[in-house]
Amino acid sequence: MIKSVLCVLIVLTCSYLGFMYGERYRKRYYNLKELQRALLQLENEILFSYTSLPIAVDNISKKSKGEIKNFLKEVSENLSENKFDTVYDAFSFSYERYKEKLYFNDDDINLIGDLSKSLGEVDIVGHEKLFSLVSESIKKNIEESEDSMKKNLKMYRYLGVCLGIGIVIIIL
Repeated sequence: MIKSVLCVLIVLTCSYLGFMYGERYRKRYYNLKELQRALLQLENEILFSYTSLPIAVDNISKKSKGEIKNFLKEVSENLSENKFDTVYDAFSFSYERYKEKLYFNDDDINLIGDLSKSLGEVDIVGHEKLFSLVSESIKKNIEESEDSMKKNLKMYRYLGVCLGIGIVIIIL
């Protein structure tokens, strides 16, 4: 009886770990999609409404979902309170606090960093080009993350279940 319960617990634990590790890929994909939507709104706020950056980021954070909402809210607060000298520093500080929840890879981080270095430093034409470049880059990252999600999500789920069953077979 105890052995059966232990075997079931092992399979369930390994399956859970496989599902949790696979979810990282799904969360990265959804966060990138939400970031893309937020950047499009930021572009509209800056280029067409001529809203100042702290207010624009705050407006976007109110419309965003998930961890991107919290990330952008903190960036907005940092910019509004002048806690940092540059926009890049505000984004970097906030990213360090939320990096475990956003699941971004190095390419995504570099993209956000490059954007934040240029925000507020160029004129309207420069912002148009900047947002165009960032939009194309984020589309590529989304496509890559979607492919990665499709492959790895299923693989880690099956791997967790198979590992649990394999451990149970070895124990028995």
